[in-house]
Amino acid sequence: PGFRPQFRYFSKKTALLGFVWCFVLSFLISWVMALLAMLLLFTIFKYINLSAQQSSRINSKIKSTSGTNWGDVFDSVKYKITTAILARVTGTENFHAKNWRPQLLTFVDTDEEGTPLSSEVLALAAQFRGGRGLNIVVSIKHGSYLRKGTFEISQHCSENLKKCMEKERLQGFCEVILTLSNFEEAVWSAVTHSGLGPVSPNTVLMNWMPDWRRRVNHVDNSGEELLKDESSIYYENENIHACSASEFVNTLKGLVNMQRAVCILKGRNFPRCGDIMPVGSTIDIYWVVDDGGLCLLLSYIISRNSIWRRNANLQVFAVTTTAEDNNPDVELAVVEFLQQIRINATVHIVNMQNTDLADDFRAHTCDVCPGGAPTLTIGEKFRAMKDDHMSVSSSVSGGQGFQS
Repeated sequence: PGFRPQFRYFSKKTALLGFVWCFVLSFLISWVMALLAMLLLFTIFKYINLSAQQSSRINSKIKSTSGTNWGDVFDSVKYKITTAILARVTGTENFHAKNWRPQLLTFVDTDEEGTPLSSEVLALAAQFRGGRGLNIVVSIKHGSYLRKGTFEISQHCSENLKKCMEKERLQGFCEVILTLSNFEEAVWSAVTHSGLGPVSPNTVLMNWMPDWRRRVNHVDNSGEELLKDESSIYYENENIHACSASEFVNTLKGLVNMQRAVCILKGRNFPRCGDIMPVGSTIDIYWVVDDGGLCLLLSYIISRNSIWRRNANLQVFAVTTTAEDNNPDVELAVVEFLQQIRINATVHIVNMQNTDLADDFRAHTCDVCPGGAPTLTIGEKFRAMKDDHMSVSSSVSGGQGFQS
């Protein structure tokens, strides 16, 4: 929009033709002088670029508007290419499974200055960058933009949060949201409105509540849950949200109903940027139900990070829940499946046939996300795959016999 030529008969085609014509003529006249002219032009361009960057850094420090800044045409070109690509991929949100990657939306608690209270979740988000997806970090704080100075506070917190992301080498975008609504509504709104078109979050990363027992709602004599403060969840500190345990659970239920993958980080001793896992470390995957391979994919992406890649190995614990599952057959099927999707992992079978794990899982997931929850256990999944393979083989052999 800043390019506004006043020549009445200006045309992009004639301008391009004139550039090509002058470029060819310069080399036909003297290719040595043409190269020298291009070198001089490149030197002037670099000088202007460096001068503009230096003046912008000085102006940002002294909060001044003085100095010369001609702008950068490449910023305009990159912006135009980005908008053109987004426009072309709009309507193709349903990627093929091979092209699916985690587009992360990370929620982090911050103090009044925007410093994360637990930066381990940022470290985990940074280790997902091997998936080459989107990274958005959001901090939800209590406040209202009707109050003067709120916007400046949010911008200051965003700058500090961005610095913490850089320490963990987390490339992405950050945003500080100030709201008077409860925590679950704020999270759902952030998930809905974050991103742009197909580049929208499909995976939500959150911290586990370390003090969830203290935040469990009280129950009266009639069995009704009583919130500590029905008007607001920010009952501990007006600048730091402190949702109740029931609101945290409702948040997870809503995210599942929104068809988002949810990752919860529990624990404080998580490896950070620059750490190297000791020899013999493992990434354990407890495979209870068929989740479409999400746990395998996320674990594989983490294992490719430099922190884990050298000394950590993947371990898959396939849980059998019925007497019909033959352990050697299930183990062989899981090993063959991992070989087909090219993931190196050690397989272990965990026998939980005398428990109600599968029934409990189905009962709870049907209440949370009816019609959308995985209902097949690992044993049932691979039995179904084996039956399908046998039926296809028999149909092929029957067709060959008919043709002969």
